[in-house]
Amino acid sequence: MAAKLDLSPRLPLAAAAVVVLVVIFLLCGTPAVILVGAALAGLGLTTLAGLPLRFEERLAYGAVIGAIAYCAVTFLLCLAFGLTLATALGGLVIVLAAGGAAAWRNRAELGEDLAVALERWGRAEPWPLWLLLVVCWGYTLLLLSRGYQTSPQGLLVGGGAFYADWSLHLTLTGAFAYGGNFPPAFPIFPGHAMTYPFMVDFFAAALVPVGASLTSALVLTSGYLGLAFPAVLYMATLRLIGSRGAGVLAVLVFCLGGGLGFVLLGQDLGREGLQALVHLPRLYTQEPDLNLQWLNPVLAWMLPQRSVLFGYAVVPLVLGVLWTAERGKSWVPYAFCGVLTGLLPLFHLHAFGTLIAMPAFWAVLRRRRQWLAFFAPAVLLGAPVALWLSTGGAASLRVQLGWLAAADGHDDNVIWFWIWNTGLFIPLL
Repeated sequence: MAAKLDLSPRLPLAAAAVVVLVVIFLLCGTPAVILVGAALAGLGLTTLAGLPLRFEERLAYGAVIGAIAYCAVTFLLCLAFGLTLATALGGLVIVLAAGGAAAWRNRAELGEDLAVALERWGRAEPWPLWLLLVVCWGYTLLLLSRGYQTSPQGLLVGGGAFYADWSLHLTLTGAFAYGGNFPPAFPIFPGHAMTYPFMVDFFAAALVPVGASLTSALVLTSGYLGLAFPAVLYMATLRLIGSRGAGVLAVLVFCLGGGLGFVLLGQDLGREGLQALVHLPRLYTQEPDLNLQWLNPVLAWMLPQRSVLFGYAVVPLVLGVLWTAERGKSWVPYAFCGVLTGLLPLFHLHAFGTLIAMPAFWAVLRRRRQWLAFFAPAVLLGAPVALWLSTGGAASLRVQLGWLAAADGHDDNVIWFWIWNTGLFIPLL
């Protein structure tokens, strides 16, 4: 099959790849070595999934998988030797060697995937994905470019998430980069273990020895994962549903999610005219006086709570692969997803719980021995870490089904509160 494919676009593609790499290095500086290296390693590691994947999937999934592999390996090195330039680059060499070996072993498959992708790209078949990425990447780059700015007056912060939540992330990243915080302790709660999924901040800290400042390390790692997310969710939805339109819709519904507060825009337009669109008078998904608390997934979670950038990407990735694996008999995809899931607690604990619960329902509905290959590594690797993260910290958990329905003087009906804050999302489920 590969012999019949038109491979003539490979030279222009190689030239385009070189241009992209040059731009990345100009924008990111020397930390791009880690970021590009992790993505390339992940591209090779996707060949271990045991399933045929589109080349676009390998690029998107590989960025996330490579970052997880890099953080896991480098963290182990740092436990023994501390975070230095040698350990930061040593971890990269190890994951590149692993990814390179996997890619070489499956080079024929990779070559055919690329050739088929070039044919699709030549026909502009993935145009919905391209258009989606133009919108999502443009917004992501604009948002992050305003996070930290220097001026003669000092460091300017571009919003509440950067000022508030990222202060903690700066602290955790600095503790790794400059404080030798291995094994991790909670720097703001002396005497308490680091019961927070800290790997996203360790990822940022690993960029510091190669030339990044603390602030730029946070921006670069959030940008790396934020740019990967829409492609991952689109490709995973395409695998789950088989529709490009559904892939675009999944990304837009998720990223633009919120409650029914948009109805307030009509009132503001009636009062202020089009000027209301130039300077928005309120956050339409967060108005505490009206008990709109949900905000928006991008502004409420993906930007401030950086660890969700790993979790939100890995969940659809794993579910998409498992869904496809159900159609075959191989154990390999299950084991691949099981190992990836087992590593998740230090990256995003709630994603680990989701990826144990949902496949458990699938396994009950469709019993097959291959599920053992998923649950064995997932539980053996992840459960001890999840238990450790769930206990011994400075915080406690309690069930509050109504969340903020009765908060701040409000006494909203619980059902109405959730519809008011999430719109049609829950009814459509």
